[in-house]
Amino acid sequence: MSDFRCKALCPSFPVLQWKQGDNTWEKQEIYAEQLRVKDRGQCPSIILEDTEVFIVIASAKIIQQCPQCREIFIHTFCMPRTLWTGAIQNSNGYFGCESTSSPNLGPGINTWAYFEIKHLEPNLDYEWSQIRLFTRWHHKTNQTALLLFDPTSRINQIPEPDSTHLKDPFWIYTHILDEIVILQDSAVWAIRDHIRPIEKAPKPVGRPQPNYRGLHDIARHTVHITETLDVASQNIEQILRHHLRYTNTANHGSSNNNSSSNTDVTATISRQQIFMNVHSKLEFAQSCLNSLRHRAIANEKRLQNEIQLAFNTVAQHDASLSVKISHAMMSDSTALKTLAFVTFIFLPPTFISSIFSMTFFNYDNGVFSVAGEIWIYWAFAIPTTLISTIVWQFWHKISPKERKEAPLKHAATFTMQDIV
Repeated sequence: MSDFRCKALCPSFPVLQWKQGDNTWEKQEIYAEQLRVKDRGQCPSIILEDTEVFIVIASAKIIQQCPQCREIFIHTFCMPRTLWTGAIQNSNGYFGCESTSSPNLGPGINTWAYFEIKHLEPNLDYEWSQIRLFTRWHHKTNQTALLLFDPTSRINQIPEPDSTHLKDPFWIYTHILDEIVILQDSAVWAIRDHIRPIEKAPKPVGRPQPNYRGLHDIARHTVHITETLDVASQNIEQILRHHLRYTNTANHGSSNNNSSSNTDVTATISRQQIFMNVHSKLEFAQSCLNSLRHRAIANEKRLQNEIQLAFNTVAQHDASLSVKISHAMMSDSTALKTLAFVTFIFLPPTFISSIFSMTFFNYDNGVFSVAGEIWIYWAFAIPTTLISTIVWQFWHKISPKERKEAPLKHAATFTMQDIV
């Protein structure tokens, strides 16, 4: 089997085949070279003639990096080349559909889709699940080829085909979307399980210490999960639109080609019932995902409410502390005012007693006299007072900020110690 390996020595990958009556999938390991066909869109020789569904599980990264393998997949399954561009490979989701035709099998339908799901663990670790698929359905044989690229480990069950639905090229999406609903439900409830303990947490004693980083991480994961649900909902809308368009076209063609015999009429009605069943299952999956999307949005709002509550709780505690500091400063200010008032009362008598206690004044034998050298006192007092006033004004102008903040820092330190 090593002779089939490409020049890049790409590894082998599994291929599973199923036909009606088999209870299990027939599995074998092949290389991309074994899928090569002569005519574009032709069924590979490795696939048995009576196979109704076959699944190829390969690595999109390996195929994208290997030109030889990439050309084989494009030629064999009529894949659009744009699917292997970097923009599509790095997309967060998409769905596409087109009609094709091959020389041997005639017309067919190709579809491609990509879904992402983010899973959050209890310790805030996370894992991405990716469902990237490509389907090719032949109208003549009703054979379905399903290409799964890098399926997640959480998808460990291959969908069991329903033989009655194989006439509908979109039947595979009824199984894929069921799996997506299960994975998205688990992702949404994982976010809820992180939010609920935060909501039930009791009011903290003392200064609150919210885990803002943890809240931010949960909010980030919530945004991602909401985004994946929005993209999944958009993809389902596209699937339903293309399925309805195909159904209308198929029914219109059957009504024009079929005769009025009872057998043909019964076959047409049976085909219409298959289309309706598939369409109703797709609509149910859409309804489930839309409900999960609303729950994800509710989780996001609940988390934002808790973040806002954490901010408000801390702000309320800090405001209460500021009020206590203000009361302490007011008490200090009252004491200083009292001291200043007492000083103001005793300052004039002190000044008068200081003046008259000087030797410039004499009161002997009932005669009050003033010495002629009294001018010396005024000669020193007046200039000293003026110099002090000028220095005080100059000091206030060059350092107003330091002068205003220093007393506040001292008062805050003092009052904080008093509060503690």
